[in-house]
Amino acid sequence: MRQEDKLQQPLDFEAWLLRETGSRSRRNYIADRRAEGCTTTEAAEGWLEVCKEFVKAGGDPDDIP
Repeated sequence: MRQEDKLQQPLDFEAWLLRETGSRSRRNYIADRRAEGCTTTEAAEGWLEVCKEFVKAGGDPDDIP
């Protein structure tokens, strides 16, 4: 059986988020960015970028809480 014939496991958003950002949730992500000196607006815009990257990586947008 070839590699591409295998079904891909769907991306788990929480696991992906933790691996990519070190945060466990939207609330934690924004709090972490605020602690780094970002404004709330910058942190929220960053969150939207994270969500876009998840979808680009093959994640289902409906899995984003």
